[in-house]
Amino acid sequence: MLISVVLYDRFFVKIMRKWTKNPRGITLLQRMGMGFIFHILVMVTASLTEMRRLGVAKDHGVMVNGGRVPLSIFILLPQFVLMGVADAFLAVAQIEFFYDQAP
Repeated sequence: MLISVVLYDRFFVKIMRKWTKNPRGITLLQRMGMGFIFHILVMVTASLTEMRRLGVAKDHGVMVNGGRVPLSIFILLPQFVLMGVADAFLAVAQIEFFYDQAP
């Protein structure tokens, strides 16, 4: 998440600031919406990963005999990267939104 926040601040905001003329790049609600979209992508990625894991487990007979699935932990990397990007958009935007809108 830390890397994605820095990339968001240094690159995405500068590009979007020129395009939208908004000093924050995009509005807070748009950021939260993008965060929700990324969370949907995280869930899709997690389901695809789980289907792959179950397929490998069935192919190697792990479900019947027990044991370990012969997969690397790096199969989880895409969903964790997407989760960091989603949190950079959603969590940070929520904090800013509540700070700005609270009386």
